[in-house]
Amino acid sequence: MVLQLLLGATVVVLLLHYALERRLIARFAHSAAGDAPCERRMDAALRLGSAVFSLVRACPDDPCFVPVPVLASLGATPGRVLRVGGTCSGKSRVAIVALRAMGIPAAQVTLYHSDGHAQHCVVEAKCRGGPVMFDPVYGLYFVNDGGQPVGLAALRAGQRPAFRGLAQGDPREYPRHEYFDFDYSNSRTANWTQSRARRTAYRVLTVLTRGRIDELRQPVFAEWPQLLLGVGFGFALIAAHLVAINVG
Repeated sequence: MVLQLLLGATVVVLLLHYALERRLIARFAHSAAGDAPCERRMDAALRLGSAVFSLVRACPDDPCFVPVPVLASLGATPGRVLRVGGTCSGKSRVAIVALRAMGIPAAQVTLYHSDGHAQHCVVEAKCRGGPVMFDPVYGLYFVNDGGQPVGLAALRAGQRPAFRGLAQGDPREYPRHEYFDFDYSNSRTANWTQSRARRTAYRVLTVLTRGRIDELRQPVFAEWPQLLLGVGFGFALIAAHLVAINVG
């Protein structure tokens, strides 16, 4: 009985934490991009990306929601990153959930280095005029030779991107450094090289999805560690309840 009460209380606290942070992110999105008409959602997405670039501090590490090694992979909550800053994955997380709060589908895209390892992550937003991909850490978005925004499909098809600044739209580029030697055609929707477990999961998922795993966007609920933990504790609560019924 005590275990069930503890599990139930934990689920409630996690859901309340999620609700409060979701409201915080929605306010941030509204102040950053306003209520753009549907046909101008791409402009709103770029304004939101510019706000994350300029207002959310870039840090060498994300402030993990649960600082325990086994749960560190969940990363930071969007609200925490918004308040104290984060890495490319943390800032991308804020941008993704803020875009979703505006009704714009968005997901993370991972850029791979020419040596085959996942190196950096950016955001792809789906707008009525097509996809737009932007980097909330370096303040730029991806365009083709004609200056039109491009998304993941174009990169994987071999498009070598040029760049524009999120705020002014002026030509920009990544710093000239070996770190940014990206193989854009190898861009994917997740970092599959971080650990042996991820590499193994990637091989399995490649077979199960018939190679489509590289283009499957991560659902937005996965950007909320509170929800992921809440689901886990929810299943634990159900299990504890079933055990109590069987024992009784």
